[in-house]
Amino acid sequence: MIPTSTIQRPRQALSPIPQSTSTGLLHVNHLDLTTPEGRPLIRNLQLTIGKEKVALIGRNGCGKSSLLRALAGRAEPTNGQVILPSFQYVPQELPPPNETPSEPISAGQRRRRLLLTAFLARPAFLLLDEPSYDLDAEGIAWLCAHLQ
Repeated sequence: MIPTSTIQRPRQALSPIPQSTSTGLLHVNHLDLTTPEGRPLIRNLQLTIGKEKVALIGRNGCGKSSLLRALAGRAEPTNGQVILPSFQYVPQELPPPNETPSEPISAGQRRRRLLLTAFLARPAFLLLDEPSYDLDAEGIAWLCAHLQ
C-alpha cells in the first residue's frame, strides 16, 4: 500500500481531477478511508492510473481490500471521489457455493470461475483482491497467463 506520508498533502497543492474521464483512466480525488471503528486507513489520496498494471502491496490491515472495495463502489469512502470507467471486481471473499451435493466444487474452481467471468467481460479495469488465494499451482499459472 502507499505509505501514509506520500498521500498526506495539502489540498491546495493538488490539481483538480476532471469530472469526466476518457476510457481507461481511474481517478481518485482526495479519498479518505477509515475503519468502522474510525481508525484512519488512507488520508487524502490523489491518484490517476492509466492502462498500466498496478499492484497494492502492504501488511495485513493497512487498507488494501478497503481501497479496492471503495474503488469498486462496494464501500463508501469517508471523503473523496472515485471516477472509474468499466471495471470488474473480484473480491477476496468468495460467494457461497452454488452447487449440488453430488457435484461439489472447490474454492479454487469457484475463484477461477469468478476470474474468468471478469476476464471475459474485457473491462477497462480489473480490480482483483487476492486473486491467487485458493488457487493451486496450476491455477496460479493460469492466472498469470491471463494477466500478461
